[in-house]
Amino acid sequence: MNKSIREHLVSAFPETNNAKEFFHAVRQRYQVFDKFEASNLMSDLASRKYNNSGGVREYILEMVNIQSRLKNLEISLPDSYMVHTSLDSPLDKEVICYFSKKLGHKRRECANFQAWLEMKKLEGNSLALVCFESNLVNVSINSWCLDNGANVHVVI
Repeated sequence: MNKSIREHLVSAFPETNNAKEFFHAVRQRYQVFDKFEASNLMSDLASRKYNNSGGVREYILEMVNIQSRLKNLEISLPDSYMVHTSLDSPLDKEVICYFSKKLGHKRRECANFQAWLEMKKLEGNSLALVCFESNLVNVSINSWCLDNGANVHVVI
């Protein structure tokens, strides 16, 4: 076992041929404190925010992983707490203006869109009338056809 461990680490342990004594020395030297690990996990859980780099599913799975590691350390957090902490971080998306195709604002806040609306108001309402005559025999030039959306139209 001593040959599989790097030299600077082996020099800190006693020279022994008994594996049980060697593992006992390693365990005492590199003892993991549950309180320290729990403290790190709790601070990681409290400071974790969604950063738009991955999916929301991965973010929630990381939160559940921390919860299960805390449960192994005999610190149980209710699921309702996990739901509130995971939904606490904002899931911001990049806002795109579909009028000017720029990031950072919506169409209703766009200065170009507001100017376009003002220009349309100044132009007024333009009305386009289309007159189409087909299959009509005796129709005077000054007559109008009233379109009400029906399939058959009557000319007066």
